[in-house]
Formats: sequence, structure tokens, C-alpha cells
Amino acid sequence: MFHSLMDIFVPIIAYIVAVPNLEVRRYIQNDFQEIYNADSLTLNFFALMYKEATLEILIKSWIGALAGTAVSVGSISVFIVFSVLIMKNLKEQRLCMSEKTARLQRELLRALLIQTAIPICLSFAPCMLSWYTPMFNMKLGKWLNYTGAVALAAFPFIDPVAVIFCLPGLRKRIYGGKARISVLAVTGMNKLF
Repeated sequence: MFHSLMDIFVPIIAYIVAVPNLEVRRYIQNDFQEIYNADSLTLNFFALMYKEATLEILIKSWIGALAGTAVSVGSISVFIVFSVLIMKNLKEQRLCMSEKTARLQRELLRALLIQTAIPICLSFAPCMLSWYTPMFNMKLGKWLNYTGAVALAAFPFIDPVAVIFCLPGLRKRIYGGKARISVLAVTGMNKLF
């Protein structure tokens, strides 16, 4: 349900408040040309202005930044709530599980937490940085774009590698440990039908 609401909310808010009008495009045209070597009048992008604009643009920019923050914080909150519920459920079910199953559940929860932390660090933090530093008149330049692009490009590699190193069975395979091979002997079969 949360995901469906976000699928509706994000594009609407982004279109209403973050798509720059002609005034914003002209305002940033020279800087855009200098930094990105592109014309802001011909490209599609999102832009928020916090100073030196009309009241309407300032209000839209603040709404856009706060809406983006709400979506990001809401997503992280869902991760935290579900991880707490999973840990609580595991503690309650601990008496009903074998030691091996409980250990496997803890390992999978650890992998899930790491899989949750990686996008927070690689996506959420750079977005917050790029949204809020202009509010305080801090110019970060191109390096933020490069950092964000590298982080997002590296994510498909980092995420599974982190999981592999979290789960002992997978980690042993990587480091050359011998995996236990179980053999099941079937002595007889009955036809059910």
C-alpha cells in the first residue's frame, strides 16, 4: 500500500513543483552552460530555487524539497518498522525453532539490514545533500553529480557482494571453503495414486 501511494505521490509532486518553468530555466542558463555545457532551455530536469525567485517558485521549491524528504524518510521508516517487527517475531518464535533455523534467520536478517543500509547510504544521503546544501548557499559543484552517479552505478555490484559476505554459506564458497554435500538415500517409494 505504501509503495502504491508513493508511486502516485512522487510523480505528481515532482511534476507540480520541481519541473522548472521558463523563469527558472533562464535564471540558471549561464551557470548550467558553464558547469554542464548544456542549454537549460532544451533539457528536461528538476530544479529547485530557494533564493532570488518569485514567491510562487520559492514555495514550490520548499514543498518539493520537503516532499522528497518525506518520501525518503517514509521509506526508511518502513524499513525500520519491518525490521523491528521481524526481530520481535524472531524472538517470540525462538523457542519453536531449531538452533540452526534461528541462526539462519539471524543471518538473513543481518543481510536484509545491510541491503537496506546500502541504498540509504548510496541514494538517500546524496539526494539529501543535493537538496539541502543550496538552502544554506553552499556550492558543491560537479563532484556531487559524479559521486552520486558512481554510487548509483556501483549499487548493482555492491548490494549482492555485501549479501555474499554476510551469509557464511556464500562467504565460504567465495573463499574456497568446502561446502557440505548432503546425500539422501531413498529406500523405497509408495505410489500415492
